Amino acid sequence: DLGSKRWQAIACHNLAQLSAKDKSYEKAEQLLAQAMELCDEAGLAYEKGFILNTSIEVYIDQDKADKAKDVASDARKLFQGLSKTSEEGFVVQILAQCYLLSDVESAMNLAMESQELFRGIGNKKAEASSWDLVAKIQGSAGAVREAERSLRTAAALYQQSGDKSAQAYALQATAAEFGHQKRF
Repeated sequence: DLGSKRWQAIACHNLAQLSAKDKSYEKAEQLLAQAMELCDEAGLAYEKGFILNTSIEVYIDQDKADKAKDVASDARKLFQGLSKTSEEGFVVQILAQCYLLSDVESAMNLAMESQELFRGIGNKKAEASSWDLVAKIQGSAGAVREAERSLRTAAALYQQSGDKSAQAYALQATAAEFGHQKRF
């Protein structure tokens, strides 16, 4: 019975993703709620975390930042309880993005926290993506020099992770954003 509930939850999750892609958000939310209920009945906490992540995306797509924050906080607690640091780090990045428009200080604190989580587990590529987010937040706050340093840090971490494409993107973003500015 647990196996069938797992497959039912996965099927509901997949259908919800398709519904969200078609912008049928109400249907997506119903399917996600059904998938989470099945996960709760079967004790599938890890799978529920991924369903929560999809719920966050659905709320963000609908410009429902407060709901996205609430669900992201729930997902974070779930992944913390499961000692899934990498998954927690990605949820913290999403949470930072949710705060970006309304509370830059909280967004920055969360982005730095995600960077520390990834550094703690040695995930250079994910740590670099956190530095990209930090640079975005700094840039939006007008902290140009800090944003440039953050992008350079991201590029170095991408290089260490072996991701040449992401490294090139970070360097290109640095040049595009800051290359025209006069240095003193």
